[in-house]
Amino acid sequence: MLLNIHDELFFIIHELQEYAHRVENTMSKLPREGIHCEIKNGKKYYRSSKKSPDGQRHYLGNSDNPEVSARLKYQVCHILYNRIQKLLTAFQQIADTLPLNIDLNDLEADLPEKYKDFPRSLFDELQLTDLKRLTPQQENSYQGYSTGLHHQTQSGILVRSKSEQIIADRLSFNKIPFEYEPPLPNKNGPESHPDFKIFITSQNRWIYLEHFGIINDSQYYESYKRRIQLYTDHHLLIGNDVFFTFDRPDGSIDIHGLDTLISMILKMI
Repeated sequence: MLLNIHDELFFIIHELQEYAHRVENTMSKLPREGIHCEIKNGKKYYRSSKKSPDGQRHYLGNSDNPEVSARLKYQVCHILYNRIQKLLTAFQQIADTLPLNIDLNDLEADLPEKYKDFPRSLFDELQLTDLKRLTPQQENSYQGYSTGLHHQTQSGILVRSKSEQIIADRLSFNKIPFEYEPPLPNKNGPESHPDFKIFITSQNRWIYLEHFGIINDSQYYESYKRRIQLYTDHHLLIGNDVFFTFDRPDGSIDIHGLDTLISMILKMI
């Protein structure tokens, strides 16, 4: 099984860039003047960092003063911004030097024996054990989909695949509430469970988000055809009530397509 390191790093770099942009935007609204802290009798008092012509620092007061609070916030943001930039540089250097793909089977073989039975190892999380039981034909079409909930989002929700984990984390990052795999009745068979259900407050209605994973697997493809028919039976329109995200041929999610969809949802909400 090949792990596409570049896609993982791209996601991290993209998240850091967004975070840096938010911090930079906050800094632009704050005073850039420095601040000097003095402690007397266990209490903090603040003065301007610049001295006047007579060598004195202008007294600003304590932390209850909005000017003091704003200057302190700018300092914290400035430190945070610099650290984010260092992380971005480091991750970009890693992305530029690492090979495009890493074979997890080779990686596992190189591990010391004492790590082979690690309870929640990286290989268990990526279902490497399941992969070894696949036939060569199945392995060729394998794209990381699992029937179990083996991937945990940043908010603690368990999902079925790495791609769904990325989708859930990006929805949470953009403060878009969602339900994961809610039941959807099916008059012609067992109820279905759409991947994500999102409430559009401005329009007082729900929309559904389905992720297309192993699109080149015939059984998986047939299941998606049945899902599309189910939405049609519920009078839900593709592109209005139901939206899709896709994995690329190498099994990694189409980040650009996902970001475009999330931007559209934010405008709808």
